[in-house]
Amino acid sequence: MPTMKSLHVGLNAVDPKSYGAPYELLACEADAADMRALAEARGAEAAVILTADATCDAVLQAMQDAADELVAGDMFFITYSGHGGQVPDVDGEEPDFLDETWCLFDSQLRDDDINAALASFTEGVQILVLSDSCHSGTVSRGIAMSRDANLVDSGPAKSKRLPLTSTVREFESHEGRYHGRATAPKSAVRATGALISGCLDDQESKDGAVNGAFTGALLRVWDDGAFSGDHSQLHQAIKQNLREGGFEQEPNLRTLSVEDDAYRAFLALRPLTL
Repeated sequence: MPTMKSLHVGLNAVDPKSYGAPYELLACEADAADMRALAEARGAEAAVILTADATCDAVLQAMQDAADELVAGDMFFITYSGHGGQVPDVDGEEPDFLDETWCLFDSQLRDDDINAALASFTEGVQILVLSDSCHSGTVSRGIAMSRDANLVDSGPAKSKRLPLTSTVREFESHEGRYHGRATAPKSAVRATGALISGCLDDQESKDGAVNGAFTGALLRVWDDGAFSGDHSQLHQAIKQNLREGGFEQEPNLRTLSVEDDAYRAFLALRPLTL
């Protein structure tokens, strides 16, 4: 029987020794817990990594463990809720000279690092990535209480963006590691799947009192499993829900590899369906 594994990462703070301040958030751990519950309701073997435990090594190891176990026909579902950052592009691949990142507790994972981790999955595995973070529109690339359907979280709309001064500070303190990863051979993602991000690369995702704006919109649209559309319809429905809630962030939908027939077939599936 096909297997679904999921990993849910949520950080309400980062290590001030690396970033200069903890930059606390309210709802990211709750986002991870809610996404775990959603995944388990779909039959996934789900794991959660929170705040101080959510180091680069821990997240990458959890992704590698899933890649080692899953085979063609299986599914991997990963969600991230926390700060998103930007750092200098040491590879010279980015038009704006910046890589987008997940701000993990001790350091940042660049879009290149996330792409390399996804490239370790076997061909035929299906992957869905949800990133409730700032600058997350292309963060997977290698070369973003009551759940009444009409309720919009009216909590504080705090940005999940870390200041560039803080992300560059962390980048410079671990610069050898970034350059070491940059020299690693590039690998194409063989698995099929998509990223749905909280916003575009030049936008910010908002935190909230109950959930992040993106995660809250997704949960309202999902409606405890009543949602029956495909991946494209889920993306559009989340975008509409955010717009109706007054949030100026636009979720992105993009392939993890190439826009081929396998990707188009994946988009036509109901999310989290083996």
